[in-house]
Amino acid sequence: MSRGSEGWRPGSYGLAQAPLEWLENLPRLCTALSAEGNPSITAARRIVDVSWAMFAGQVGPALDGPLTSRHEAWLTALGAPCSGIIAAAARLGSTGVPEDARKLMRTADDRAHVLAMATLRAAGAHQAGFEELAIDCAERLRASLAQPQRAPGDWSIELPAECACDLCEVLGTFLLHPERRALDWPLAKDKRRHVHARIDDAELPVRHETRRQGRPYTLVLTKTEALFERERLARGRHEADLAWLTGNC
Repeated sequence: MSRGSEGWRPGSYGLAQAPLEWLENLPRLCTALSAEGNPSITAARRIVDVSWAMFAGQVGPALDGPLTSRHEAWLTALGAPCSGIIAAAARLGSTGVPEDARKLMRTADDRAHVLAMATLRAAGAHQAGFEELAIDCAERLRASLAQPQRAPGDWSIELPAECACDLCEVLGTFLLHPERRALDWPLAKDKRRHVHARIDDAELPVRHETRRQGRPYTLVLTKTEALFERERLARGRHEADLAWLTGNC
């Protein structure tokens, strides 16, 4: 089991899909076991419980943090196996796993929302066991869409709180400033490398270039129009998700 679980980690996304494929087929297995009587039903429930414990243990800690394209792809791929576990539990009359899944994905974080919507879409329309999860998602989407949109001149960007060093304090202050778009920052190579990594890892809408003049060289940071485009696209996705939930759940 421990070797197979490597496929659940975002860093190894796409390298080990066997555990994911197995969980997608869990409802079919549980249906077959249920037809064989009480001992098999007990075994099926145990399989579902163990499967959920493995899934939640691997995925739960990864739901915190900014939503990058890498995490979005990984979490979207987890929708089908997550749906398989919940559907299998519902067929067995278990309410524990659906409720635990609801709690796991109930936060307002973007990563949790991606997983929840991928799970609901994989389940399809009006499936038992997914009702409360769908209600939570719809409420979260309505609350998000009710928030005022970013003002045209608001260039503030939040730096994920992953490092509290002096460099990240300066970077975070610059990013949060609603009017400043550019920063010329003389930095030694190792310090520039750290700032580059923070921006790239979080996929921030900030262009970072090195002006190779003088000593030390100057790191030039520029906030880009992608900040506004990303929010426009995210709002469009939220509207589409809410429309899908309204028509299918």
